[in-house]
Amino acid sequence: MDNVPCEGTFSHFRIRLGEKLYNEIFHLLVDIFHQLEMITFNILAHDGTLYPTWARYKGCTYFCDQCSSIKVYDVIEKVRNRILYRLNNLDQNNLGYEVRVYTECPSKRFPDKDKNGNEIKKPKIELFVFRLAFADGELSQEQVNTAILFDVKEELDKQNLCINTIRSNVSSINFDDGSITICCPKLPKDTDAKIGVRRNPQNPNKKQKIFGYNLVLTTSVEVHLKLELPVAVTNIAGNADEGSQIINNNEQIQKHHSSEANQVKIDIADAKYDIIKNYNYIRGTRCASACAARRVYPYYRLQSQKRKPV
Repeated sequence: MDNVPCEGTFSHFRIRLGEKLYNEIFHLLVDIFHQLEMITFNILAHDGTLYPTWARYKGCTYFCDQCSSIKVYDVIEKVRNRILYRLNNLDQNNLGYEVRVYTECPSKRFPDKDKNGNEIKKPKIELFVFRLAFADGELSQEQVNTAILFDVKEELDKQNLCINTIRSNVSSINFDDGSITICCPKLPKDTDAKIGVRRNPQNPNKKQKIFGYNLVLTTSVEVHLKLELPVAVTNIAGNADEGSQIINNNEQIQKHHSSEANQVKIDIADAKYDIIKNYNYIRGTRCASACAARRVYPYYRLQSQKRKPV
């Protein structure tokens, strides 16, 4: 009962395999279906679908590589001065009041103005939150270390006080230069995922934002069997360019099924793939007819009218 599969089992298995081996297994299964004559590669349909990530999203859309390791200087001395000020003015301050320490957002991706031209102020990042409290009994090791870190242990002991840490985003401390390293609390857990936009299935007139990935899938349309079976797949961030991924999927087919790739006669895709380089690639590699879905004729009409898509 300790090895019951859950939602993350397949994801962990995929990560352990790695993308290369995962694709090798996938195309081996495609080849088996082709040998069973369930896949012909005659008609390929290309489309992408957004799907959300399992990770929790905290709201910042301008995160970068630096957000997971932000170095902040002169914090220890500033916090020490704030503690000493409160100790010297206890009669004017509420002892249980939370003290919040912030720093400026270092991300260079954050825009200066919004879509209406109004100036946007960079958000501040919370370093940690603490409060001064009366020492009740023996202090914990964390309370002692915090007091030593800010060099206020002696002053706190004189007034029988201690520092209670409420929240902290500090990951490491450099005692040589007095700097600390933090991880932004608004950084999403899944940094590879991005926000993509699609039509709301419940209301086509509205757009829906999805924080996750875009699965660009190429399927072989088997008219006689009334099936669409996947033959190539590319996973990209939600906001990445979907239209150019048709080339990646076709190269997968060329690599793993070179002889079958020459059997492709029609590529079907929607307007996002209506790009000149896609036409040039498809016509240059196998001289097939490339068409966007808005210009394509249904398969049965092509057969009856003996017409070719333009």
